[in-house]
Amino acid sequence: MASSMKLESDFRAEKAEWLKTQMEGLENSKSWKTKCDDVFKLLKYKYHTINKVEAGIDYITSSQMTPCKEGGLVMGSGSYGACQRLSMWKNLKVCVKKVHGKINAKEVKHEAAMLKKLQQSLYVPVLLGINIIQQPFYIVTSFHSATPESSLTLHSALMKCTSIKKEKWMSIFHKCALGLKSLHDLGVIHNDLHQKNILLDRLNGHTHPVIIDFGKACKVGNGRCRKVGDVVMYSELHPWVAPETVRGGQ
Repeated sequence: MASSMKLESDFRAEKAEWLKTQMEGLENSKSWKTKCDDVFKLLKYKYHTINKVEAGIDYITSSQMTPCKEGGLVMGSGSYGACQRLSMWKNLKVCVKKVHGKINAKEVKHEAAMLKKLQQSLYVPVLLGINIIQQPFYIVTSFHSATPESSLTLHSALMKCTSIKKEKWMSIFHKCALGLKSLHDLGVIHNDLHQKNILLDRLNGHTHPVIIDFGKACKVGNGRCRKVGDVVMYSELHPWVAPETVRGGQ
């Protein structure tokens, strides 16, 4: 128990240090000191006082984002849409989850609201903002990666990283369990957790899991049962959700 609490404390300090480093990088950039509009954006990022689309959630336009120096990496795609790495405020890498047209604004707001509720967790991305005004709708979060070149899911690591020692895998799985517990402690059920929805990040030389994709998440106690016809319809609308999750099986 004591070791788990120390691990939580260490990761909390590491995440705080990461955010501090990001902000210092922005503040020390010459562009912030020479362009009033960029300074305005920085204040928006710090104090969250303008362009609200929901309580505590900012509206981010596509003009605020540019391709990274390394290029606009497409990190993953599926039935929901695609995730792309872009840059904001000159040097802050972000992940932009663009959804397909069949996913409406209400669903995007729901995912953002679930993610916002979990911002105290050490195991979820930082929510920066959303766009639900014009399509394609998208959610913007912090970018997480084990390497500068690409994003690495737990599934990919299990398939490719065969040289990782057993002790390190046990540490990663232990952190995944702590991450899931942090969601439940904050009153959220993920409802679609699997290896492809866990990213592996690097924090101060340590591998750290980050849980993503909260489109099917709900508050604890808000789960519901479905009739057989509803299950079939739900599966057609959301083909990426695991069948046992749709059925409500154990």
